[in-house]
Amino acid sequence: MKWEETILTQYSASQKLLSIISTFNQAVSIDELTETFIRDVWDISTNLTYGLDVWGKIVGVSRYIRVDIENNSFGFSEADSGDINNYPSPFNDEPFYAGIQETETVRLADDAYRTLIMCKAFSNISLATIPEINKFLSILFHGRGAAFSADYGDMVMGVTCTFFLEPYEKSILENYDVLPIPSGVMVEVREILPTYFGFSQDAYPFNDGTFFRDN
Repeated sequence: MKWEETILTQYSASQKLLSIISTFNQAVSIDELTETFIRDVWDISTNLTYGLDVWGKIVGVSRYIRVDIENNSFGFSEADSGDINNYPSPFNDEPFYAGIQETETVRLADDAYRTLIMCKAFSNISLATIPEINKFLSILFHGRGAAFSADYGDMVMGVTCTFFLEPYEKSILENYDVLPIPSGVMVEVREILPTYFGFSQDAYPFNDGTFFRDN
């Protein structure tokens, strides 16, 4: 209801009274504050750093996670200890050796933290069944391609994505504290990526793949 509708008929033509009420309404109105609160704090799809930190405390998940960081590098014998293959790469394959990564614990940016919060929130209310997990994956990766889970037996469950996963996404899916999976079940995350020819570092050479096409 608008405040104009609450004015008695005998006062509806009083410009001074209407002006006082209008000024007071503008001073105490929470319409703008409500819109800002919903956008920046309440709505998980649009909120910012502070809003995500609030939701993180609500669902019980930290912004800091462990991520496997590749240390492949070009260099001489000192680069051996920093390379996951225990041997440095040749020219044109990797950047120069920059030392051993001191920690694998990283602070998630807002978009990554939003993904983690959604996983944890779903885990808190999920029944941890294959149909439930598939529904969750379709929501989490909407518009990026097919993603599904399967029971491999022997207490092993697989999550397969037909698109490239960011390192933090793969780490989240393999995190037993946030992924909605049955207790004691191991998770294997796999990516099914088409081979393509192109100029990117991960592209295939001539005669091994088709030309790259977006999505």
